Amino acid sequence: MLFCNQNFADYPTTVPNGPFDPWTPPPWMLLSYRAAAVASSSAPGHDPASAVDEDIRTWWAAGSREPGESLTVDLGEARTVHAVQLNLADHELAAGAPLTPDGVDLGHTWRGIFPGHQPPEILVEFSRNGREWTAVRDSRDTDTDAPHALVVLDTPQETRFIRVTGGRQPFDGAFALSGVRAFGTAEGAAPPAVRPRAARLDDRTARIEWEAAPGAIGYNVRYGRDPRKLYHSWLVYERTALDLRSLNAGAEYWVAVDAFGETGLTPGEPVSAAWL
Repeated sequence: MLFCNQNFADYPTTVPNGPFDPWTPPPWMLLSYRAAAVASSSAPGHDPASAVDEDIRTWWAAGSREPGESLTVDLGEARTVHAVQLNLADHELAAGAPLTPDGVDLGHTWRGIFPGHQPPEILVEFSRNGREWTAVRDSRDTDTDAPHALVVLDTPQETRFIRVTGGRQPFDGAFALSGVRAFGTAEGAAPPAVRPRAARLDDRTARIEWEAAPGAIGYNVRYGRDPRKLYHSWLVYERTALDLRSLNAGAEYWVAVDAFGETGLTPGEPVSAAWL
């Protein structure tokens, strides 16, 4: 049976040069979920918390289009950070983009192509105390175009604060971030295991519920047609219930819920999604 491991698919992972266990958990956990965040300014409806909520539909945007606007994330205490991912947001860029004959007609809209546009300029700095800063990435004097940059550090660093400052942006737009994501390790035991309650609601839907685990920021719900082959997954944050609406009619399913947090991951045991 062919399978594809998509557990934690948007977390950094390692790809060894040779055979490896495809179910190896991610080497680093997310350290920045709902961390305290402040900014130099904010546009209405786009506050700093929107950059650390793991929701691509929300983003922080600076209140001006001037270079030098910044967002600072406080991890709460010093953490060992291995990588930082920065997801820039297209905040009102269409209004500043010039008309161009180069592009693609998608039927419902025109997608312009701008090979000579201004790439985003970003400075990323770390600090343990919020006063002394060390740059870990600076693209202000390069032509690097990285709207979704993953900055993997050569050597892990202990830091509490992460400050991201924008220089010039494409079409001189406002600096905007839909995600500032810090990955690394934190001291302590992983969240305890959870045991879900799974009930089939109809041919293609199962309701999954579980108790919150202390220290968990989220849960990875794995499911499949054999308890040894849970090849599908659905990751949620803070929730303790999920409706799986992608099941095959007439087939038995098994479900496991893995609890995870900054300190690690604890796999759950599979249970049958029985009919009510």
